[in-house]
Amino acid sequence: PKTVDPKQIFKLMMGLVLSPEFIARERDWLRAMRDRVLPNLSVEGFVAQMAATMAHDATAELGRIEAPTLILKPAADQLIPPRASDELARLIPGAQLVTFDHGSHGFNVEQADKFNRAVLAGFSQHPPDD
Repeated sequence: PKTVDPKQIFKLMMGLVLSPEFIARERDWLRAMRDRVLPNLSVEGFVAQMAATMAHDATAELGRIEAPTLILKPAADQLIPPRASDELARLIPGAQLVTFDHGSHGFNVEQADKFNRAVLAGFSQHPPDD
């Protein structure tokens, strides 16, 4: 039987998570990440995680969320369709949706400054109760 090389999984996932421009520009960063991730990557664990993700559906529970909710939508996500963020915003009462144009699934890395500003702005709108 054929086996799956963890390097193949890493390469596939990075192609879905990061933009081609980021991959081309940040090869050293990607190599360092690969070197950190691969020793701990379990093909069986990865497959189990994907199966669990695909089977999980909490749609019916979303309307019960009462906490302030910030949804960050990367408009060019190749892993999770951006329409999923729209659906979350529609189903969670009072949710705030912020769209990142040209954002990949890994926009928190690729556009860290914009991501951090959006998260901090979301926190500032809802300070914790003392």
